[in-house]
Amino acid sequence: LVKYLKEAHYYIPDLDGNVELNESGLETYRAAAEDALPILFQAGYLTIKEYISDVRLYRLGFPNDEVRYGFLENLLPAYSAIPLTQGGAWVARFVQDIRGGKVDSFMERMQSLIAGIPYDNFTEENLRLREQNYQAAVYLVFKLIGQFVQTEEYCSTGRIDCVVYTAECVYLFEFKLTGNGSAEDALNQIKEKHYAEKYLVDGKKIVLIGAGFDEVTRTIRDWKVEQL
Repeated sequence: LVKYLKEAHYYIPDLDGNVELNESGLETYRAAAEDALPILFQAGYLTIKEYISDVRLYRLGFPNDEVRYGFLENLLPAYSAIPLTQGGAWVARFVQDIRGGKVDSFMERMQSLIAGIPYDNFTEENLRLREQNYQAAVYLVFKLIGQFVQTEEYCSTGRIDCVVYTAECVYLFEFKLTGNGSAEDALNQIKEKHYAEKYLVDGKKIVLIGAGFDEVTRTIRDWKVEQL
């Protein structure tokens, strides 16, 4: 199933409550890369969250946190060089870094993880698919650390990529992918769009992190950190 999702270039965040199928789709039993979602439902990885009666669609999502984090942890090796048996240890190190305020260590670890993303020999015409691999890896890391620290991730244009809360800090992350800007641009976007304003009332230290990607090294090129 992981292989099928990867081959289909499925947008991974949609698995968490944004899958929609009709009744015939739910009843499909044929496992295929182009149609893995019904099999995820049949296998119990997704369950019905809502029936949208006016268009006769079922909205699916993970049934609980145990299934959610277990499945996403199995996805992580498909989008990085992390061995299947070491995913949990990697996530734990990310959590330790963020709890300890070690932003550079966190980003160096992210840089190493991104460098292991299978490149898949995508052409320039398929640049969007290459970017989707990067997005999936970043999303999976933040979603998995959300087991241990509070996170919000939107993964959509015009909104901050990820917010991480610890006992003392609020971290705001913005990533600029292929050709979309530098770490400086990402940091400026956080400030220009006033992403931090809603968190000022918490009285916590707010740390802004902007990161840019490098197509030559195929990983995070640099990052900039600023504390408010």
